Amino acid sequence: MPDKYIIQRRTASGLETVAELPALENGKIDMSWLPVVGESGAAIIARGSNANGEWVRWEDGTQVCYRNYSVSMSIEASIGNLFYNGGGIVATYPASFVSLPSILVSTADADETTRTYFCGLGSGGSVTRTPAIYVLRPVSTPDVTVNITYLAIGRWK
Repeated sequence: MPDKYIIQRRTASGLETVAELPALENGKIDMSWLPVVGESGAAIIARGSNANGEWVRWEDGTQVCYRNYSVSMSIEASIGNLFYNGGGIVATYPASFVSLPSILVSTADADETTRTYFCGLGSGGSVTRTPAIYVLRPVSTPDVTVNITYLAIGRWK
């Protein structure tokens, strides 16, 4: 084990030593010596999970909710040359937002075979529930299990 750790940053003239930290017992270092990255309000103050997914809250008011789950559905309603899951699927967030969050959704076939899926969001989202999630395919499928993943980023305060 080294007796000290050196923290450096790259500058135009080369590497510059920012700090030299003494190694403590078992190679641990004193975290109070490390530089603060970002604003002081960027600390995670709460994180959790429930049946609806996982969430993280930062001190500055940012909240991220995440869920990956499987759902059985029929993809038989048609729009042009595509087929979709009728009324869509609505998921409840694991923690509420104070205003509508931004949402990213992806889908994949549950049995991991190669199938073409697209996904989209409809209207009707709220601070507690996603907008309708639509799964589209180029062919009709009466019974399929699809993995849906969403990431919602917004404000908790």
